[in-house]
Amino acid sequence: MKKLLPLDESVLVFLHVKKTGGISLQKLIQDQFPGKFYGNDHSALKKKKKIKKSDIKDIPNGSAVANHWTYEDFKPIKDRCNFITIIRNPLDRIVSAYNFYLQHHPSGDTFSGYIKEDNNKNVITKFIDDPALMTEFYLFENIPKDIVSSSLLSISKKIEHTNKTKYEYRPSDSEIKYFIDLNNLDIEVYSKALELKENMK
Repeated sequence: MKKLLPLDESVLVFLHVKKTGGISLQKLIQDQFPGKFYGNDHSALKKKKKIKKSDIKDIPNGSAVANHWTYEDFKPIKDRCNFITIIRNPLDRIVSAYNFYLQHHPSGDTFSGYIKEDNNKNVITKFIDDPALMTEFYLFENIPKDIVSSSLLSISKKIEHTNKTKYEYRPSDSEIKYFIDLNNLDIEVYSKALELKENMK
């Protein structure tokens, strides 16, 4: 795991993989870094300081940033960052993402069609290919316990799951097998995250 840096001498970077409960965590970070929270606005969040990828190098120490950006995007400042992310079982994440998609596109693509699109394959790995590069990571299924034990986050209120997806579609066994075949890299990252968490006990 990446060494923890003092918060006032570093940038707290939340790598927000879609459909991992990230808006809920962003609300907590925003409370901890008032006026020093960078990223894009979301209806569930107060105003953030807007920033472009090209300006990442200009983010000052003592602040935080959250966006759907990858570890690679932060390479120019990685040595002065504390990285955090939420890692979710890849199958659970894609089922949540697909149900969210159906809420906005009721007559949209089938599950099999949806998961074979390039932007829906190995999504976690596109953000972070090794959980050991993080200062801390939290397992979706262990929130809020993982976050409460964080050395980086000051939790002063109950963690609420915001932007929760209503489940209506459940994949068949054959669709699950197809998903696993397409997402071996994400399965490996998730397995490594589980192993790291087990070794931290």
